Amino acid sequence: MKNITLLLCLFFTSVSINAQCELDNAPPGQFIDTENCLYVDAPAGTFSPGGNVTSATPCPAGRFQNLAGQASCLECDAGFVQPSIGAVECLACDPGTFQANKGEESCDLCDAGFVQPNAGAIECVGCEPGKFQAQSGQAICEDCQPGEFQANEGATFCENCPAGTAQPNTGSESCIDCPVGTFTDTSGNTMCMDCAEGTTNESPGSTSCDAVLGVSEENSNDFVFSPNPTQGVVNIQLNKRYENFSITLYTIDGKQLWTRHNNSAETIRIDITSNPVGQYFVVLLDAEGNKAVINLIKN
Repeated sequence: MKNITLLLCLFFTSVSINAQCELDNAPPGQFIDTENCLYVDAPAGTFSPGGNVTSATPCPAGRFQNLAGQASCLECDAGFVQPSIGAVECLACDPGTFQANKGEESCDLCDAGFVQPNAGAIECVGCEPGKFQAQSGQAICEDCQPGEFQANEGATFCENCPAGTAQPNTGSESCIDCPVGTFTDTSGNTMCMDCAEGTTNESPGSTSCDAVLGVSEENSNDFVFSPNPTQGVVNIQLNKRYENFSITLYTIDGKQLWTRHNNSAETIRIDITSNPVGQYFVVLLDAEGNKAVINLIKN
């Protein structure tokens, strides 16, 4: 009987204390536990501003709190997000995404032409020249293929090499002019084609070849070109008087060495004594557009 009486006394004493809990104005970071009449720290992932509050508030999306007993939540840093409430940490943006602002719930996709290989990024980077990315939300750029190029940053596609050029490599930002004696007449080529026998061209980047007027002694109805091969001096004897014409000397790889303009002449002397041994091209062009390309050899 005494035990029952003691238990009843304890019960009613507890009820009386709880019913009479007069705690108020909890400190910041705590709330009032009315059941036990205590100030309690707000758990991690929540906050409490203090005062007459009886529970903690979960951190909203975009914010977090990794410590207990805090009066506020923290914003997720740029590059990190939190889509849920009550979080104790933020999540890094995946590769291919970014977040430039603080306190955000989600990451943004990188635009086409831009990528991000790392997690937790605040921005995306444009594909460098020679590369491209056609899709959004990607971590890496793709190389331009042989026969293609891209000169700009942030590209979404590659361009075909134009006629007169080629590109055998991947990831190129430009195409290569076809050397003298080669050509391409279509776009998107990986290599240049040799001019057919008996033809050539006078400059790099050509889309066609022209007939060559021989490789030894040059004779035609209009002029005599000799000697060829030569050790330095070549004479061109014109069999009729030409008006307003030019003579240009090129190296075999298309580098222009000099150009001479003549109002009129019957004999022309070319001296390549100081030039290295090798192959050259002499181009004669008159005012009417008539052209002769002569393959000149110095030995």
